Amino acid sequence: MLLSDNTSAGRLLTVNSGLPSGSITAVGCIDYCSFNNWTYAGVEFGSECYCDEVLHEIDSQETAASDCNMACNGDSSETCGGPNRIDVYWDGDLSIPSSPSNLYKSYWSYSGCFVDDTSQRTLNVQVEPPSGTSPPTCADTCAFYGYTIMGTEFGGECWCGNSTGSASQVSDTECAMTCSADRDYFCGDANRLSVYRNSPPQEMYSSDCLDLNIPSWLNISSFSILATRKEPPTSSGGWEGSSLHIIDILIDGDTTYSLLSVR
Repeated sequence: MLLSDNTSAGRLLTVNSGLPSGSITAVGCIDYCSFNNWTYAGVEFGSECYCDEVLHEIDSQETAASDCNMACNGDSSETCGGPNRIDVYWDGDLSIPSSPSNLYKSYWSYSGCFVDDTSQRTLNVQVEPPSGTSPPTCADTCAFYGYTIMGTEFGGECWCGNSTGSASQVSDTECAMTCSADRDYFCGDANRLSVYRNSPPQEMYSSDCLDLNIPSWLNISSFSILATRKEPPTSSGGWEGSSLHIIDILIDGDTTYSLLSVR
């Protein structure tokens, strides 16, 4: 594809390879972007190489081949775009980054894409996950510090808080920048937060347990009791509620088993 690249409105491909300008070739740029697992590669102005996971919306228009006729600095037999013109190459991968809804197994759930104002942050605590920013690492870091809401922004920022205040929610398509630490995920965009909330299930109490009427057709003879609560704590001669916690989960086909503990 031969496309315009309006630098005043932003880059069509946002990741500058940093390769020496004197050695740029189309083949070398493609190899570099492919090696670093980017979907798109682009050469421009004879001396620039860019990569990205998506083509950013900057009102770019397809142009004539004559607009992209600058020789590559590293090989004059190849062309490398032109002034504000970029030759774009695609690796043919039709897969897309993981959607927020199937993020990972935890109590964090995706809330949506929110506007973030640098003068009045939607989430006011910025942290730096040790292994780089992605939804899982940002969630772990914010949870460690006791926050219930986290957000990723601009591909590499992690923000924590307990309220989004009056921030406006916008379309998820506005949070389409992939995470610099893990390009399987989206991490907001410029002034856009991908927001997640930590909503653990409410604790159950032993006093809430109900008697079970086991149907006669259910054969339970093959089951044996591994542990019983023989002497439950009492308060004034009555039952005392004790919180139950899930300590292990086993998934067998469509059935999920949870191991509970009162400690």
